[in-house]
Amino acid sequence: MQPMISLWKQFLQAFVILALTLAATLAAWRWTAQQAETLESIRFHQIADEAVNELRDRMDGYNQLLLSGSALLEASDEVTRQEWKRFIVRLDLAHRYPGTQGVGYAIRVKRQQWSAHEREIRAEGFPDYAIRPQGVRDEAFPIVFIEPFSGRNLRAFGYDMFSEPVRHAAMARARATGQPTLTGKVVLVQEAEGDEQPGVLLYLPYYDAHVLERSGPQAALLGFVYSPLRMGDLVRGVLGARLGHICFQIYDGGAESGGLLFANAECKAGRYASETHVDMFGRQWILRVQSTPGLDDEISSRRSKFILGAGGVISVLLVWAVMSMQAERRRRLALVRALADLEVARAEAAGAAAAKGRF
Repeated sequence: MQPMISLWKQFLQAFVILALTLAATLAAWRWTAQQAETLESIRFHQIADEAVNELRDRMDGYNQLLLSGSALLEASDEVTRQEWKRFIVRLDLAHRYPGTQGVGYAIRVKRQQWSAHEREIRAEGFPDYAIRPQGVRDEAFPIVFIEPFSGRNLRAFGYDMFSEPVRHAAMARARATGQPTLTGKVVLVQEAEGDEQPGVLLYLPYYDAHVLERSGPQAALLGFVYSPLRMGDLVRGVLGARLGHICFQIYDGGAESGGLLFANAECKAGRYASETHVDMFGRQWILRVQSTPGLDDEISSRRSKFILGAGGVISVLLVWAVMSMQAERRRRLALVRALADLEVARAEAAGAAAAKGRF
């Protein structure tokens, strides 16, 4: 009976140790998991903020391009087509400003100047030049400079951007405020079938400074320095390989307005998300960033899972060690008892032999 009671006590002791170690492990796991969740969220929002800030910086860079173009026009009595080309070539748009389709200048042509303007451009070596679309308007703003002057950009030559409502609204706002102004979502005239991307245009008004002081922006406006931006090229040029780790969306005016400017296709959203509202040169952009499962795994701290697994293993090993020690203790006690019994038996045998010798 006594061995059974002792064995039960040993089992109860091992169970208590197991319960205590598992409880401690569970508490450590829960605390670590909460800390890891907080750190992971902070890390994701750092990544999202970096993406948003880089896009803002790139858009500011495009504005600097337009300011440079405006400065070139202001510094010269007349800028030739070749001077404009040399200026843009030195800017190295393809490498320094990926996403921009070019930098151009649209000149203001009043109704009575229309025919003379077309004759002037044709005399430069463009016999088919005409302001497009045709029609009677008080004023037009045809594109006369656009660099690089090749490929897609040839489609823009002579196009009157003021004739299209979305572009017209941005140009009118820029003329009135004197500030760089962005259009809403448009299809650029440079787009080709089968390779279309949503686009926007950034305008900077260019004035006759002397007339501006006397008569205001309406009368002083000479034209617009502008840049057409293909949104897919722009965002990929800014974020590059990061788009493999985040779902990135840009809306002009919100999702319900149909103003989706960019979304990386087939993007599976992960655990974290952020939304930033940005005033982008007069337009309200919504920038949505979501993590992907791959990014979740990359930024996730596995410390809590390690603690849970290691704690469980340690608990089992600790119980095993305790029970092994108890088993060893039982073996030693049994050996001690056996030795004691042997000594008693030897003593009794020796006593019996001595008594027999006396008789």
